[in-house]
Amino acid sequence: MRRAEPGHEEDRDRFRGASEQQWRLSRSRFVANKWQKPTLYLRRAGTGLAVADTVDWLVLHPAERGSLNDLGGRVHSEVFGRDMAAAARACAANNPDFARYGSHTAGHFWCELISELARGLHEIGRVTDRVPQDAKEMVLESESAPDWGSVRTALASIAIDGLWKAAQAVFVLDTKAAARALRLLALLICPDPGGHERVAKACLSPLAHTLFSQETQGRLEFARLLE
Repeated sequence: MRRAEPGHEEDRDRFRGASEQQWRLSRSRFVANKWQKPTLYLRRAGTGLAVADTVDWLVLHPAERGSLNDLGGRVHSEVFGRDMAAAARACAANNPDFARYGSHTAGHFWCELISELARGLHEIGRVTDRVPQDAKEMVLESESAPDWGSVRTALASIAIDGLWKAAQAVFVLDTKAAARALRLLALLICPDPGGHERVAKACLSPLAHTLFSQETQGRLEFARLLE
């Protein structure tokens, strides 16, 4: 998000240049080796360009950038700093692992939940308690559910409820804007969107035609990242 703020033009240019270079190197190696299936390196390079396009889009849309900053701030202060902290304190007496609740939310915790919440909101299409419930079922109960263990799973359930409340507070009944912001947030905070299948599926294709350049769309198609 910082790169999209005024005064960070040089940082954006460096990021764009590095993303372009990484794509050229990864594509050249892919073609030279005559591989049939896109490699992880190629997928990572493709999503790097998608992130660069996302940053450029946010620069041109300050209102959306402000809403996204508001959402991110609420997630940090209200969901992580308040709701999850309170639940962790309450549970720590019986399970000391909850005292280190922050460590259980590292890695792909947040982008996993946020991208699934965006998918559910898009499919359901209206503000309803079905949205967080659907996200919980997909993330925590489906065959593709990550093996997170009891502490992280409990925290995920609390986080999804908090994320849903935060999204409603920022976007009220505008489900389209909320779903887009959730996808943007998931893509931007994911430590490895090219290697994170849930983020790639839930975020890249829905954002492609409105945010990404035609050149980036073609590259993502080449890396088989668009459905």
